[in-house]
Amino acid sequence: MADTRQPEGAILHEDDICYAVMPHRGAVAGHIIIRPKKEYHYLKEVPDAQVKHLFYAASFAATAVFEIAGAQGTNIIVHEGAFSGKPLEFHVIPRTTEDTLDFRWEPKELGEDEMESALSALGDKAFYIGKETPEDVVREEAEKKDTAQEKEVEAQEETEETIVEGEDEDYRVKQLRRIP
Repeated sequence: MADTRQPEGAILHEDDICYAVMPHRGAVAGHIIIRPKKEYHYLKEVPDAQVKHLFYAASFAATAVFEIAGAQGTNIIVHEGAFSGKPLEFHVIPRTTEDTLDFRWEPKELGEDEMESALSALGDKAFYIGKETPEDVVREEAEKKDTAQEKEVEAQEETEETIVEGEDEDYRVKQLRRIP
């Protein structure tokens, strides 16, 4: 389903995948919203290549407001799902020590059972962070194994060469000692 909504604000950037808008009613001056052109409600619905592009666009926007607008920091907030009430979008919000924005929340103290349950549920998936697909993990492990085996073979060949050279030297030294 295509996103037919008209961007509310000044379009700063538009490409095949997304557009970046400075909204008329932003949280602070320099607030930028990045939306994929196709409407998605959850990040997990977005193809991987587009996810990379969206995060790159958000990172670039954050760098721009940091350098150009004199921000002292930025927040990148991803609005997704029923919680946001809108289709997926990234908000890049420049921050200064003088702004009145308050993104703090009261940390929740997890009980030991809750912590173990969360770790168990997330632990297996966390292994894949930074990996494209599970197949990449298998390929990387195979490459590591191949590299380790190659290094072991090279080390063994070098050891054998050293032993042979050592025997030649020992033989010559022995012959020299025999000469009266």
